[in-house]
Amino acid sequence: MKNTRTFLRQLLSDKRCVLALKGLWLLMALVIAVATLTPQERALSLTENDKVDHILAFAALATVAVLFLRLHKPVLAAAFAVHVLFGAGIELGQMWVPGRDGSLADLLAGATGVVIGALLGASIRVLASQKPAERG
Repeated sequence: MKNTRTFLRQLLSDKRCVLALKGLWLLMALVIAVATLTPQERALSLTENDKVDHILAFAALATVAVLFLRLHKPVLAAAFAVHVLFGAGIELGQMWVPGRDGSLADLLAGATGVVIGALLGASIRVLASQKPAERG
């Protein structure tokens, strides 16, 4: 566990790694946008359940975001709002895509994923910041 904490601490403090996480987040957001705004017959799906797909996609996106953001309430609140607005934009955009329709249930599934991802990302950050217990 000590090696994991040390690795995570170094990873999250290295400017190149933080930049890579930001790039990964951007790439993930682009993949989500393309996958969800593609006509239904060519849509990418991870599971058989649309809501599970939303939860997984937005959880992954939010986890990566929290890893490169500062853990302050205003920053996390803004990140939550940005992710939910991104999901809302997708749902609205789907109204003009053949075979797609936006739904409140999809938006709620995405928001649920954002909460799960934020908690996971914050947990990883807390784990990385903990110093090993002194043995005496």
